[in-house]
Amino acid sequence: MNPFTWHFTIITYLTAEMVEFLEAPVPFLIGVSTKTWEMIGSIREFPDDIVIFDLETQQLKKITASAVDIPELPKPYGEELLNEFREITNRKERRLQALKLERPSVGISFHEEQYWADA
Repeated sequence: MNPFTWHFTIITYLTAEMVEFLEAPVPFLIGVSTKTWEMIGSIREFPDDIVIFDLETQQLKKITASAVDIPELPKPYGEELLNEFREITNRKERRLQALKLERPSVGISFHEEQYWADA
């Protein structure tokens, strides 16, 4: 994430089994796939102070109940950061497709766990 710095928790990929981390009382950056978020978001309530930025649509999906002004990412670094996130996501999707072809009989959770174990 160079040139940005972050002195708090970063979890690059959160599985559904680790969803309790979203209730941490500290600042954090956590990567959650759209599928996982839709699954856990439909069965669970989360604190209002979680801000979600969808990398696929580049939009804020949920914001706190109180008004919060989130500035645009600085140019050109913000665009570079988003491009890196997109490339990481694309690599992950390609690897998951390869894992699905290798072992089509197991579920997506197994493939995602295998991906992160290999990463």
